[in-house]
Amino acid sequence: MKKQAVNPYLPLDEYVPDGEPRVFDNRLYIFGSHDRSHGNRFCMNDYVGWSAPCDNLADWRYEGVIYRKTDDPNNPEKDAMYAPDVVKGPDGRYYMFYGHGSRKPPEQWCINVAVCSTPAGRYQYYGRIDLSPWSESYFPFDPAVLVDEDGRVWLYYGFGSGDWRKGNKGRGGAVVELAPDMLTVLSEPGATLPNKYTNTDETLQGHAFFEASSIRKINGKYYFIYSSQLSHELCYATADAPDGPFRYRGVLISNGDYGLNGNTVFRNWWGNNHGSLVEIEGTWYIFYHRHTQQSAFSRQGCAEKITMSEKGDFVQAECTSCGLNQGPLLTKGKYSAVIAANLYNGADTSESICCRRAKGTYFDEETAQGVRTHMIKRFGSSAHAVYKYFLFEGETGIQIRIKGKAKGVFTVIVAGDKTDIPIDIQGKEWESITGVIRFQGESAMEFLYSGTGTFAIRDFGFTEREAHS
Repeated sequence: MKKQAVNPYLPLDEYVPDGEPRVFDNRLYIFGSHDRSHGNRFCMNDYVGWSAPCDNLADWRYEGVIYRKTDDPNNPEKDAMYAPDVVKGPDGRYYMFYGHGSRKPPEQWCINVAVCSTPAGRYQYYGRIDLSPWSESYFPFDPAVLVDEDGRVWLYYGFGSGDWRKGNKGRGGAVVELAPDMLTVLSEPGATLPNKYTNTDETLQGHAFFEASSIRKINGKYYFIYSSQLSHELCYATADAPDGPFRYRGVLISNGDYGLNGNTVFRNWWGNNHGSLVEIEGTWYIFYHRHTQQSAFSRQGCAEKITMSEKGDFVQAECTSCGLNQGPLLTKGKYSAVIAANLYNGADTSESICCRRAKGTYFDEETAQGVRTHMIKRFGSSAHAVYKYFLFEGETGIQIRIKGKAKGVFTVIVAGDKTDIPIDIQGKEWESITGVIRFQGESAMEFLYSGTGTFAIRDFGFTEREAHS
């Protein structure tokens, strides 16, 4: 069976959030921050590269470490490096824009540039962009860059507040023009979108700028992608010129599926979000990240197909398990339990399901004797794990591996039909439970449990049975 694409799209032991998708020479490259499993702060690792051929988005290749914290001479403290963006400059070289400064006072935060002759080679420090005259109004954070067809270069950046440690609320997002050297600032900052403190635009209420600037030019218009004041959602605004004015257009995705088709319940652990749009062979995708390990510091990249209308409007995308796959997943072989598109407790509210809580079911990994095992932990009554989407081909056997202390009924729901599997486990070893799914066609698959105790779910696999007529 040909390898399929799933979410998260990178190997499960990789934690690359803030993904900027860029296509160079018919390969898709992901440039992002680099979290650590069970990390205790943001972006603890060096930048790494990953790429895939545009005609096979399941075939990801590790490009190695492309830039270390110690490569920046202004970073002797080895501060976290945040959310890079990479563009091809007018001279044909590749320029990486990034920020760091988590241990510095706000006035010392900055945006830096590294350069390389290839998209995912070893970048070398190139210089610092001097935005200090305006840092109280527009905080130098989360850079995004556009090299326009006319050769002009535009830098987008900003944060929901300015010098927040001194009570300065700042103005929101900014854009400046850079010289072709990719360093020299040619203009004073103009506003992209206001933050929640300065917003007076009624169409922007509830979706003011927070962070995660990204920029794309689509059919002659400029699409500004950003994370809103709600944090969990990526939104977009458009303009006829690279420096605006930008007009809010809508939500691209929420990592809690909030707002999807009017949904008012969070279907995932939600937290900050960052990503962008890319078109590959005529299909648009939105890249974003999800939260794992009951933490804001171990985020994984995900991606979804997204629909654009003939008028250039995008419809909010749904979190799925199949993401970059060309269609639903096949009911063949084995899948990790952590590809669940939604994972939540039925009683959760927007306040209790945020990524910093310490209760409920969640994605995690354990390492024993050098082997990493990924799993859903603390699955109990009221927990939901939803997998979207699978193509069922009749009667299909399913085997699920679990461990823990629990007694009750495990239920698999496909297209409204329930398969109940009694469980009674009292141990630390993985055990298999089995059932039969009777459905033909494309459907989500949901796991539920009713009973006492909790358990972990490691993986599930399918076996073919007699075709369903």
